[in-house]
Amino acid sequence: MGILFREPGIIVRYSTLKGFLFIAVTGGLLYHLIAQHILQSRAAEESLKSLNDELETRVARRTAELEASGKELQRQNEELQQAYRGIEKETAKRLQTMEELRIKDRLMIHQGQMAAMGEMLRNVAHQWRQPLNLLGLKVQEMGLLYKDGVLSEETVKSAIGEMMTIIASLSCTIDDVRSLADPDAEKSWFSVMRS
Repeated sequence: MGILFREPGIIVRYSTLKGFLFIAVTGGLLYHLIAQHILQSRAAEESLKSLNDELETRVARRTAELEASGKELQRQNEELQQAYRGIEKETAKRLQTMEELRIKDRLMIHQGQMAAMGEMLRNVAHQWRQPLNLLGLKVQEMGLLYKDGVLSEETVKSAIGEMMTIIASLSCTIDDVRSLADPDAEKSWFSVMRS
């Protein structure tokens, strides 16, 4: 291999120089690649750290939003439950009021029925007074006729016929009143005054 130059004590061979040159170029290139790799790694780390910080910020913001939404939902839920309890109480009060009104209505209907029944009984009593008076007069008349000795068979038969007619009329009035109390009875109009 060739000698490049010679000095006393130093002989530089071309092959040695070539080796040094190769090492220097390769070392420089390797240094440059390592430096570039380190710079890229640092840039990637910084970018990753920046992205990680941004992600943590986003997560923290979203967590805060979700917590606020959760609290708002809980508040709304409590309001709805309170409103529901209020509606339940109001409904219970209304149902109680309706039941009280039904009871009052039934009482008023019953009182009306009792008043109507009282009026009907007064009319029946008035209706019966005259026939009962007639029966009483007929009985007294028969007693007087018997006492006077003028009571004939014909007079007795006539009086019995009149009294039986009066009794039948009173019995018919009783049947009419009884049919009013029977819910299964056939309804028909009648006059208490005519009975």
